[in-house]
Amino acid sequence: NNSDLLEIDDTSAVYPDLTVEESTLLGLNRGYYTDIHIYYVNAFTSGITGRAYPKERTSTDGVIVTSISSANIHTAHEVGHLLIGPGHHPNPNNLMYDTPTLWSTELDLNQINAILNSVYVIYESQ
Repeated sequence: NNSDLLEIDDTSAVYPDLTVEESTLLGLNRGYYTDIHIYYVNAFTSGITGRAYPKERTSTDGVIVTSISSANIHTAHEVGHLLIGPGHHPNPNNLMYDTPTLWSTELDLNQINAILNSVYVIYESQ
């Protein structure tokens, strides 16, 4: 039910002091440091479509908050921020482009290597 979703007041800049709403969501995480929690909200007051909070920011796990109206590609984009890091790619076909579209699915070799070496990727021996 969309009426149960929050509207996030995120009028501050990237990684500022957290708003009350953001702190509330981040406080719900009680997993392992390699977990990624994804929350969907109705909207952000600033108009952005999503935000990633790496484990260094949350003290527990990685957290993604994305708006329900743009959840498809933007959820993948925000997961990319947790796996690859901050910043955007200049190629509009790249998943990490600033404003990705459904066709922004490419990753370059450096991004792939960052994913493979991410703390969120765990390899189990057979």
